[in-house]
Amino acid sequence: TLHVPGLDELYQYITREFSLRGIPHQLRAGKTLSTYPSGTLFSLIKACASDSFSFLSLKHLLSNTAFPWRLDIKHSIDVFLQYGIDNNCLVSYESEGHFVDIWEKTLVSVPHGFVSSFYYTLKDAILRFTLSKSFSDLRQAYFYFKHIFFDNDAFSEEADLVLSRCISELMNLCSFEKEF
Repeated sequence: TLHVPGLDELYQYITREFSLRGIPHQLRAGKTLSTYPSGTLFSLIKACASDSFSFLSLKHLLSNTAFPWRLDIKHSIDVFLQYGIDNNCLVSYESEGHFVDIWEKTLVSVPHGFVSSFYYTLKDAILRFTLSKSFSDLRQAYFYFKHIFFDNDAFSEEADLVLSRCISELMNLCSFEKEF
């Protein structure tokens, strides 16, 4: 058995070498989970945190229709993104040595408003991923995020299969972590 990352680029070279050397081979190739729309969840969440909750990173996450957003959340997303457009919440920045979260800066005027509540809930859920110190913590962060934002009954078959596979791989990592 030979496992090769980046098989798309190396396929022709590998098959040529096997043929030249008379090595019988059978090729099985699968797609990475991140190539499926629902498999991008973790990378989109990471992008939100690493881009300091820029409008574009939040929009990519929140407008991904592969995720089964709860009905009340779908409406919240529309209102939230429109608020970001109306208030120019594009990117956070550093000023005079201090980090300025552009969302927090604009939300000062509506501290207990609906958009403020949505942003802080979303930010907290995303930061749980990035602040995870173990695979077990990461798993808990996923289920927290899922509980707040996703409708468990609305997962498409593909999204359910892909995210279930992601979580089963995460569970394998959790068990390796406990073992070592």
